Amino acid sequence: MSFLPTKPNFVAAWANASFLAEFPVVDTARANNFSYAWYNCSGLSSFPVLNTTFGTDFSHAWRGCYGLTTFPALNTGFGVNFTSAWQECCGLASFPSLSVSSGTDFSQAWYNCWGLTSFPALSASSGTNFSYAWYGCYGLTSFGAVNTSSGEYFSYSWANCYGLTSFPSLDVSAGIEFSGTWQGCSGLTSFPTLDVSAGFTFANTWYDCSGLTSFPGLDVSSGTQFGGAWYNCSSLSSFPSLDTSAGTDFSYAWYGCSSLTSFPSLDVASGSYFSYAWYGCANLTSFPSLDVSSGNDFSYAWQDCSGLTSFPGLDTSAGTNFTGTWQGCSSLTSFPSISVNNGLDFGYAWEGCGAMTSFPANFFDSCAGVYFGSAFNNCALDQTSVDNILVSLDYAGQSNGYLDITGGTSAAPSGTGASAASSLAGKGWTVNTN
Repeated sequence: MSFLPTKPNFVAAWANASFLAEFPVVDTARANNFSYAWYNCSGLSSFPVLNTTFGTDFSHAWRGCYGLTTFPALNTGFGVNFTSAWQECCGLASFPSLSVSSGTDFSQAWYNCWGLTSFPALSASSGTNFSYAWYGCYGLTSFGAVNTSSGEYFSYSWANCYGLTSFPSLDVSAGIEFSGTWQGCSGLTSFPTLDVSAGFTFANTWYDCSGLTSFPGLDVSSGTQFGGAWYNCSSLSSFPSLDTSAGTDFSYAWYGCSSLTSFPSLDVASGSYFSYAWYGCANLTSFPSLDVSSGNDFSYAWQDCSGLTSFPGLDTSAGTNFTGTWQGCSSLTSFPSISVNNGLDFGYAWEGCGAMTSFPANFFDSCAGVYFGSAFNNCALDQTSVDNILVSLDYAGQSNGYLDITGGTSAAPSGTGASAASSLAGKGWTVNTN
């Protein structure tokens, strides 16, 4: 094979040589850079024991070698960069206990190696970046006690490893980035008490871990981003009192947690974004008096919380977006006098609240909002409540708005309500009632 080089640098030396069915033992003793060396050599089913003793860069070295069914115990002891080294080597059912203790970057190292059923307890103690390292390794049913003690970045590290039924107590205490780390690990029924106290990003961390029946009291006190953190953890029946006081984004945080029967009084006072936060938490019958005074986006926050029979007097005065906020809260019979004065969009806000007969007076007296499309459709509002809404919006004095109070069993307005509706029409409003 005359094309085989003998040089210390083997960067992309055999990249895309998909015609190779086997690889010879060549002299690689002086080489230190194997980046992309065998990239996309998809015809290889095995690999020889080459001398890689002085190799420092193995990034993308065997990436795309999806024909490999075994991998040898190469000497990778001086390896520093293992980025995407075995990415998409999906034919591997097992992996050897290589020496990778000098490695610092393991991002995407075993990405989509979905043929692996187990993983060894490698010492990756110098590793700082494990982002996407085992992403999509859904064949894994167990995971070794890998030394990740220096790891800072764990974004999507084990995402979509849905074959895992348990997770080891790894040392992730240096971790600052946990976005999507265990996303889609739907086989997990419990989670260990890991030290994540340095983490500031928990967006999508346990997203779609639908098998979890309990969750530990982790220290997430440094976390600012919780968007989608427990999205669709649909088997959780309770939630711990975590310290979320630094959190600013809670959008989609507990979306679809349909088995929750109660919710703790978390500190969410710094939160600005609550869109879809508790969407579909259908088994909640009550909700705590959380401090949401900094919240500006409440769109769909409690949509389809169909078990709620009451709602607390939360401080929503900073809120601007109330689109669909309480849509489908079909067990609410009344609504509290909360402040929505800064609200601009109320489309579908109370749509489908089919048991709600009572709505307070003066609710919109100082409200800047003009869009109430389908806001009160399919409710059961009595005549006094319908009048309250019309009179209050008229009093607010806004022009060119849109309001729906139709469908369901809501009453038609009385003369007082009809007069307010007429006044609104004179200001350019479109008003629809039963």
